[in-house]
Amino acid sequence: MKRILSGMALAAVVAGLISCGGLKLGKEKMDTSEAGRAVVEALKEYVDTAQYRPISVRWDEEGQLSNDLLALYVSMVGQTGRVYTQTYILHGPGTGPSSLNQDNRYKDTYAFAAVPWIRSDDIDPEAIRQQFEAAKAQIPEKHSFQSIGYYQMEVDPETGEKETEFTVNVTEDGKEAVSNAGRTTIEYYELTFKVLDDGTVQLVE
Repeated sequence: MKRILSGMALAAVVAGLISCGGLKLGKEKMDTSEAGRAVVEALKEYVDTAQYRPISVRWDEEGQLSNDLLALYVSMVGQTGRVYTQTYILHGPGTGPSSLNQDNRYKDTYAFAAVPWIRSDDIDPEAIRQQFEAAKAQIPEKHSFQSIGYYQMEVDPETGEKETEFTVNVTEDGKEAVSNAGRTTIEYYELTFKVLDDGTVQLVE
């Protein structure tokens, strides 16, 4: 379902229950350069690029609308040419890597030595923070920023074509809370932005 607000297309997200309490595992805020630096450090610590070459790197907030960095997801080509995926929890209980599993989204094998891949140096925390600020400037009137849902960088292992996107979660001013049968939920909207080759951001209509 889509709604058009201020001439922009917003994909409505199913309303989520937001707890007022609970443990906050993330320390870095998603929209800060500190989050990007945490991701870079995690890649350097956990991914042995002599054995695995990342082709997709994504980091997510904890839960809904927390804006707290929690997890890093990496798909990577191994020396066998197969693609594997691994999750890294960056804070709180369970911190560290999950087991390594084959990524079934990729059916082919790739030449390890020749495959295009994402290096930790390709992630510029300050440039990413500026992308978030540019996206916030495009939030429709009477809506407010709540969080960055995820940030994802991908490279096609065959063509080398790169794609980067992220989501911005916003609420409509004065209409955030929705009550039904004694339960209060938070209704919010997810805006998806693509990062263009020149570093500017474009709202996906």
